[in-house]
Amino acid sequence: MLLSVFKKLFNDKLFTYTSFFIAFLFVEMITGLETFNRYGILVLIACLFAYIFFSHKEHLFHMTLFLIGVLVGIIFPFFNDQAVYSIFLFLFMIIADKIIKKELREHRTILKEICVFLAGVFIADE
Repeated sequence: MLLSVFKKLFNDKLFTYTSFFIAFLFVEMITGLETFNRYGILVLIACLFAYIFFSHKEHLFHMTLFLIGVLVGIIFPFFNDQAVYSIFLFLFMIIADKIIKKELREHRTILKEICVFLAGVFIADE
């Protein structure tokens, strides 16, 4: 049920882009960019991860996982704690995605997705 709700929300591109734009305006008007740089990065990364996991794609492509890892790796030198939180959030979302889709027995797939993601993190962090 939860998966179908997220699929319906994220299939509408206008709703998705409008949501991100409103979130940005809220951050800019209420908190300011200085505070957002410190604390809001994780919130937007969580929204991005949720969009990627609950979009209409059934399986994540390895290139998408690698690019997400590169994004987190780029954040790492600037905000160490935010990047570490993002890594744990992504690992949690990989496992939660498999639990929701009832594919938890696919250990090889989970390990492959984690390895591709971490490869992107390590390559971008160097």
